[in-house]
Amino acid sequence: MIKDIVLQAALGHEFTVFDNDDDSNIPNDAIDYSAGGISASLEGIGYESLTYFSQHSGDRKRFLAVVECTNVPSPQVLNKLVLLHAPEVFKSDPAFDKNTDLIVLYKLKRRADFNEIEGKVFGIEENPYYFKKYFLYYSEEELRLLEGHSFDSISAVVVDDRMFADYRDEPLLPTIYSVAARIFIKLPFVKVPVKESSLKPLDIYVDEALAEKKLTDLHVRIFNDSAAGIDAAKLIESLIHEEVENIQS
Repeated sequence: MIKDIVLQAALGHEFTVFDNDDDSNIPNDAIDYSAGGISASLEGIGYESLTYFSQHSGDRKRFLAVVECTNVPSPQVLNKLVLLHAPEVFKSDPAFDKNTDLIVLYKLKRRADFNEIEGKVFGIEENPYYFKKYFLYYSEEELRLLEGHSFDSISAVVVDDRMFADYRDEPLLPTIYSVAARIFIKLPFVKVPVKESSLKPLDIYVDEALAEKKLTDLHVRIFNDSAAGIDAAKLIESLIHEEVENIQS
């Protein structure tokens, strides 16, 4: 499910997927998302699928590899894996080593299990060799929450103010927002959708903030005294005296 969403995101951002078997270009409308690219199971590596994409914009080239892992391999193993199975047309392109993003998909049984692999994940994402690496983890419960969703629908989720407020209050609770936000964070080629809204005049925000802090009367007094030409130092001295009297009384 989550790989389907990643594939949809890539194709929606003008990437083209490559068939790893014969290195031929597959038209975007011919993609079977359920196929998940090539499938393999190599002892000691533990990956389920590996899919390659390319994107061309004028003279600029960008490449993408998406791998599903059943364990957390070392960054060296990941590098070798992606280099080994890359289409020949990728390997022969000088831009491949420098302009390739590697997305690692990894399923946890529970969100809390991430603490056990955090060090390994940091080692993968900080590894400077060959590819820029992004580790996209998700729990079984989050995977169930994604059922029926597409890249377009989770794009709407990440700009939902109510869902964000719930996530902000309980960030460790598995929710559709938590996994949707993580998908956007870990896919370097996507941008968070912009939610258009009408901005209120600045003075309204100021008035609301003053009212919340119960400072409206004080603000009005300072404004009126300043307009009347009262010296700022005398005004401050007067306010301090009043505050001291209030405390003593």
